[in-house]
Amino acid sequence: MIPYPEIDPVAISVFGREVRWYSVMYMIGIVYMFWWLRRGALRGRLALDARKIESLMLTGVVGMMLGARTFYVLVYNFPFYAEHPEKILQLSQGGLSYHGALIGIALATLIFAKVQKVPYLNLTDHICCAVPLGIAFGRIGNFINGELWGRTTDVAWGMVFPAAGMEPRHPSQLYNSLLEGWLMFAIMLYLYERRKDLAPGALSGLYLIMYGCVRLFAEQFRQPDAQLGLLTLGLSMGQILCLLMITFGAGTLLVVSRISGGLRLKAS
Repeated sequence: MIPYPEIDPVAISVFGREVRWYSVMYMIGIVYMFWWLRRGALRGRLALDARKIESLMLTGVVGMMLGARTFYVLVYNFPFYAEHPEKILQLSQGGLSYHGALIGIALATLIFAKVQKVPYLNLTDHICCAVPLGIAFGRIGNFINGELWGRTTDVAWGMVFPAAGMEPRHPSQLYNSLLEGWLMFAIMLYLYERRKDLAPGALSGLYLIMYGCVRLFAEQFRQPDAQLGLLTLGLSMGQILCLLMITFGAGTLLVVSRISGGLRLKAS
C-alpha cells in the first residue's frame, strides 16, 4: 500500500481568496487549447484569426460549464437537486460531468460555427486533439482533491483516501489521467500530424470511439457514484454513457465516410 500524499488542494491564496489546484489544472487545459487552436490557424489548417479564436474559447468554456453542471444535475443526482434547487449553482461543492461538458462544447461550437460561417467538423477535429491534455491535468486535480477514488483493492499501489475510509483503493484518478489524458493525447496528436488526409469529422469520430473504449475500461477501477451505484448489467453510469459515446462515434464515421466518399481525402 502506498500512502496518499494529502497535497493541500489550495495552490495559492491571493488577497484572502483561495486558488485551488483543480482550478489551476482547468486553466492549464484552457491555455493549451487556445495555443493549439492558434497553432492550427497559423499553419493554415483552421480558418480563424486570433479574435475569432478568443470568441470560440469563450463560447466553448461557457458551453462546457453549463453542459457539465446541467448534465450532472439531471442525470447523476436529480432527486437531490429537485429537493435542494438552491444548491444547483454551488459549484464549489463539486458535481461536473465529462459527458455533459462534451455535449456543451459540441453545441457551443455548433452555434459558433453557424454564426461565423466556418466548417463545424474542422473545429471539432481540432478541439478533440487538445481536450485530452485538459483531461490529463483535470484528473490530477481530482487526485489532489482526494475525490473520485477507486474501488477497494489489494494491489501493492492501493491508497487510503481519507474521505473514503480506511480500505486501500485504486488511485483511479491517476489511471484516468494516464489513459483518458496522456494516452489519448498522444494518439490524437499522432493522427493529427501524420494523417493529414483524414476527411473532416474523422478525427472527431475516432476520438469519440477511442475515448469511450478507454473510459469503459478505466471505469471498472473507479468507485461508482454513491447515489447511483451499478446499473444495468452491472455497469456504472459512466460506462453506459461511454457505450452511447462509442455508438455515436461510429455513426459519425459512417456519415463522414458517406459524405466524403471515404474516411481519407483523395488526392486531387
